Amino acid sequence: MKMTDDNKELIFDSITRWLKESNFIISEEKRTIVTSEFYAKAYLPSVQEKFIETISTPGLENRFILCIRLHLSEQQLEAYEALEQNKKLALHDKIHPAALPQSQSIVVKDKLALLQKIVSVDPKAMYPKGAFMKDVSDLLEAAKRLETDFNKYISNQSDNKVIS
Repeated sequence: MKMTDDNKELIFDSITRWLKESNFIISEEKRTIVTSEFYAKAYLPSVQEKFIETISTPGLENRFILCIRLHLSEQQLEAYEALEQNKKLALHDKIHPAALPQSQSIVVKDKLALLQKIVSVDPKAMYPKGAFMKDVSDLLEAAKRLETDFNKYISNQSDNKVIS
């Protein structure tokens, strides 16, 4: 189903309303109607360090990218960069199962680990808000697991390096 830009804007308005109704605080919002680009950055007051970003760009039709940026400390980044390639691959194998069941992707880049999911929002579905908020909840839960797994793995690798 091809969407008009008006529909995309209506869906974006629904998304920001659903986030607010679910106690999220919208800290940043951008709309570029001409190019059909929409962006919102939101967080829960109880989890202020985890921002959910909702991004829409031309060509995504009724799909939006949900993104959480997990910041890495200098120590974590150094430990990650110091890993041999086979250990980096092992880390990716370890952390991907937390994301793959929910069709999420993980990218470690610069000082961030990006956790992303492309979601489709069908305003005609029976419970579009419920489906969208479940995707948000799944992303937040995966972010917690990823931080824990990443920290454990890096810690174990650092401990092994000292012992070796």
